[in-house]
Amino acid sequence: MTREGGAVVLPTQSGGGLTDLTTSLSALMAKVNAIPFEQIGANANGALAGLNGILAGPELKQTIASLTTTLQEVQGLVKHADAGMTPLFKRLPEMSADLQATLARANHLVGSADSGYGSNSQFQRDLERLMAQLNDTARSIRLLADFLDRHPEALIRGRTAQGAEK
Repeated sequence: MTREGGAVVLPTQSGGGLTDLTTSLSALMAKVNAIPFEQIGANANGALAGLNGILAGPELKQTIASLTTTLQEVQGLVKHADAGMTPLFKRLPEMSADLQATLARANHLVGSADSGYGSNSQFQRDLERLMAQLNDTARSIRLLADFLDRHPEALIRGRTAQGAEK
């Protein structure tokens, strides 16, 4: 900033600054005018109309009604299955205990057979295999009873993806 006489003089660049500014603004306005606002609005209106047709259409309402009915039927099935399985769940521990008692008596029978038939007879070997199978069966029933006691829904859902309990 300088003073010439009593006036303040501001330095400027030569080159028609106002002309350059006007040219830049004209170019910008030309680009804004080239944007197809009418087409964008029409496309947006069309998309909204299509969405409104889908949301208000009878197919969606029918699908939601069917889904509601299906969920109610599944809830009824689960309640019915739960009511029907409760007596079985209560009997599983008793059945396991009965099987264990039978196994104990069978072990006693094996001891008697051993003393009566000898330890190397075919009867003795068959009886030992039978006892091993009975032991496995009793263990499996105990495990099943314990698992179903902790996870009764497994009877409806079936095995998990891993095939075993976590």
